[in-house]
Order: sequence, then C-alpha cells, then structure tokens
Amino acid sequence: MVVDRQQRRLHDRAQILGFPDLDSYLVARCQQDASLTQLADELHTTIDVIRRLIDETGIHRSSPKVRSARQRRRAIDQHLTIRAEQLGFASFRLIWPTAWPGRHGRSSRSPASWA
Repeated sequence: MVVDRQQRRLHDRAQILGFPDLDSYLVARCQQDASLTQLADELHTTIDVIRRLIDETGIHRSSPKVRSARQRRRAIDQHLTIRAEQLGFASFRLIWPTAWPGRHGRSSRSPASWA
C-alpha cells in the first residue's frame, strides 16, 4: 500500500525495474543478497530509507557473514564456469558435478564425503 509521495515514487521505481510493487522488489533483492547501497542506488534513495522500508515490511536479511560467503561462492562459480568454457567444456558442472551441494544427496564439498 502506498501512503505518501516518497513511497509512491519508490513504488513507481520498483515497477520500472520490473517488479509489481515495492514490497516484491525488496523481497526479491534481499533474497539475492543485494547490499543496502545497491538497493538505495536502484531506487534512487538513501540507505536510511531502504533500512526503514526493510524493517517496516518485516524482511529478515541474511547475516553479513552469510551474504559474504554467498558472494564469494558466486564469484568462484562464475570464474570456474568461464575457465571451463575456455577449456572447451559446455559447463563446469559437467566436469565437476559434486561441487554443487545437494547433488546426489551430498551437501559437503570435502573429498572425504564423496566416497
């Protein structure tokens, strides 16, 4: 629900970015571990406004430690995928499928768990 001019502007900006409303935007971007700075830049507002909106909507963000680990994992996966393509493989997952948690019931990446 849009209650004031600022929220109307933010709601409209979220729609321009392809989301049905501001809440959907905030939920999706927080699930993607976007930083408060990224959210503020995308909505053309301040970090304080973003922090207030997240608090008001009751969104629980991952801890900074978890977000950092996910970001490192994405960067490593991207690097390995590019390298696999350079070596002529269609996908990194084809040459090392056990690197992805959940595959064949494995959740650990250590070689001991592969047996």
